[in-house]
Amino acid sequence: MSRSLYNPFMPSVHFRDRAVFGGGDSNGTTPLGFNEGGTTEDAQRAKDDAAIAEYVTALTMNIGGAGNAQGLDTIAKTGLKIQAAKSTPRPGVTYGSEKISAALNSKLSELNKIMQDAQSGGAADLAS
Repeated sequence: MSRSLYNPFMPSVHFRDRAVFGGGDSNGTTPLGFNEGGTTEDAQRAKDDAAIAEYVTALTMNIGGAGNAQGLDTIAKTGLKIQAAKSTPRPGVTYGSEKISAALNSKLSELNKIMQDAQSGGAADLAS
């Protein structure tokens, strides 16, 4: 009997082919996706952290650049900034998606407070 087991689910792949199952190959090389000193999870976290930092920067720049046209009142400017914040593309990340939501929510809460203050001030002007 041979030393390899027959794989009934995939006849072309035998269980001795450890590279298929992430165990490295017969030459002792590491499986694909692993780097020295870290795992794929560490690499993915680093990519996600960079994407989140880039998103926060883009969010701040989009909000800062919106509503700078002449002749707009505070409500219109704030409305344009809220639209810019919501339209900033969110990165697809595996780890740390709560950081994206937290950054967006903190910016939106500031803008919503400004909008609420501007609207209440406008209503007070109309009442007097």
